[in-house]
Amino acid sequence: MNWTTVRINDWRSWQDAVEGYDLSEQSNPGWWFRGQADSDWTLEPSLRRAIKGLDSAYARAHGIELGALRRFQDRAHLFLPSDGVDRSKWKLPAWWALMQHFGCPTRLLDWTESPYVALYFAAISETQADGALWAFPASLVSTNVSSRYGPLEHQVWDGEDGLFEAAVYPAYLLSHNDRSASQQACFTVCVDIFAEHSKAIETAVDDIAHTLALTKLIIPRERKLDFLSRLRTMNITAASLFPGLDGLGRSAAEYIRLRAWRSVEGQRNA
Repeated sequence: MNWTTVRINDWRSWQDAVEGYDLSEQSNPGWWFRGQADSDWTLEPSLRRAIKGLDSAYARAHGIELGALRRFQDRAHLFLPSDGVDRSKWKLPAWWALMQHFGCPTRLLDWTESPYVALYFAAISETQADGALWAFPASLVSTNVSSRYGPLEHQVWDGEDGLFEAAVYPAYLLSHNDRSASQQACFTVCVDIFAEHSKAIETAVDDIAHTLALTKLIIPRERKLDFLSRLRTMNITAASLFPGLDGLGRSAAEYIRLRAWRSVEGQRNA
């Protein structure tokens, strides 16, 4: 099964596409969404990008990943709040989620349960390139992969080379921070450290007998500012997605950008 590509020409076609996911239905298969500002980008975790030059040298890649983890864990307690959470019992994906939040490349790939949040990330930058919004049925993938390879918590993350390439697991955060909560964040993680997630997800659903397609919505570059303007009326801005002064600053910059765009559009239509 390949990803079905759909070009979104205007806001009406965007709304039609979102309605097609039946997100309000009890039978919703757990659609997850990821927005990327360039439609040519693959579903590649930040760690895979950082170690790509190793050319599938698994032992070396795992050594680098483990070294980063140990260095982070050694001192993380100095800065984490004393909130009663026993982080010594955390599994690796929980540590990776925390590391990624603070800027370290990991094998996790961020998703969201909101197509509108994903649209924001597809439209916010790379103005000369079409954006993309990826969507897949996370609940179905999780069920299928767990039945093949066992549950996520039983996985060994330094397994044999390439053995678990199809084992891509959808996972929720163990605990949210203000940003991940605002973004309705979740993530996928592959046991194969070099796995590209779109291919792994394809493999994970290749024997599921259902009509739900893996979809990739193309957001035309000429529609990005229009879509951002509409999202702003829904309070989907940097200020709401990135709580804090930096998000407020980003949101003010978005305001300037959109007001300038509206002024130019108004002059053209005068």
